Amino acid sequence: METPREEKLRRMPYSELKKHAKERGIKQNLK
Repeated sequence: METPREEKLRRMPYSELKKHAKERGIKQNLK
């Protein structure tokens, strides 16, 4: 099951996807 947010990310350009992945990775590291 996917959230609308994940669906939106999938349609982004690859560079945008990588940027989001990096931000998400940083947030996970801070936890």
